[in-house]
Amino acid sequence: MSIVETKRRELQQFFSQRYTRTPVAWENVAYTPNPTQAWVSFKITNTRGNFASVGIHARVRREGLINITVYVPKDTGTKAASEIADTITEIFENNQISDFWLFPADIVSSGNIDEWYSVAIIIRFEYDEYRNYQST
Repeated sequence: MSIVETKRRELQQFFSQRYTRTPVAWENVAYTPNPTQAWVSFKITNTRGNFASVGIHARVRREGLINITVYVPKDTGTKAASEIADTITEIFENNQISDFWLFPADIVSSGNIDEWYSVAIIIRFEYDEYRNYQST
């Protein structure tokens, strides 16, 4: 399994073990929401990599975003979405996940999308990947 996929699963597992308030739609997994129930989607975006050190034993710093979007039924106000967003933010801001560096969450209202009101929680992360290169 690739390092990127291993890290993705680590973040997913961390969240799934701590979040039980609503159903979760995982990336590329079929999900049909109940139109009367709040739910969240969970996505990981890897944004870039940089060499943090060079040489035969290089260290690559990987960066990315955890994007969790909260969906509540349209025309029901913002309170439920805000409370769920607060719960999710606390999960990531008050915990350590192995060798990840997590940054404070950004919470952004996405407004109405179809029959849903949505709020996005975006958490930037970094981790180091160690590479052994053979000289030729």
